[in-house]
This record gives sequence, structure tokens and C-alpha cells, in this order.
Amino acid sequence: YQMNFFTVEFMGTVRVDLSVTSGKTGTVLLSRTYQGHYNEKSMGGLEETWERVMNTALANMMEDVRADVQLVRALKAL
Repeated sequence: YQMNFFTVEFMGTVRVDLSVTSGKTGTVLLSRTYQGHYNEKSMGGLEETWERVMNTALANMMEDVRADVQLVRALKAL
């Protein structure tokens, strides 16, 4: 007896283009693109897996935003 199983690979990417602009002068103080990725192989639970993959990709992107020292400087300059 042989059972064959299949897996589905979910690949999630989220991206945001962010610009910090001075309200007084209109000068762009910082322009950045942040991305987060996450891949997961699963044998089932398609809806829940997809949500988890996208949420993890978003969390990975937000970690890059949080760790960007130049973004903090630009926000302080406002």
C-alpha cells in the first residue's frame, strides 16, 4: 500500500513605499521601500496557512521599518 501526499508552498511578499515629507517645505526627507517575505510548505489548511504566511511577511517587513535608524532621524526632523 502506498500513500502519496502533496504539499503546497505558500510564498508571501508585502511591500510599502514610504516617503517622509516636511509639511512646511515640501522637501522629501526620506524615501524608502520596505519588503517582507515568508515561505511555508503545508499539506493542508489552505486558508489558515495563507493568513499566517502573509501575517509573517508583514511582521518581517515591519521589523525592517522599526530598525531603520534613518527613518527615526527623518521623523524627528519633522
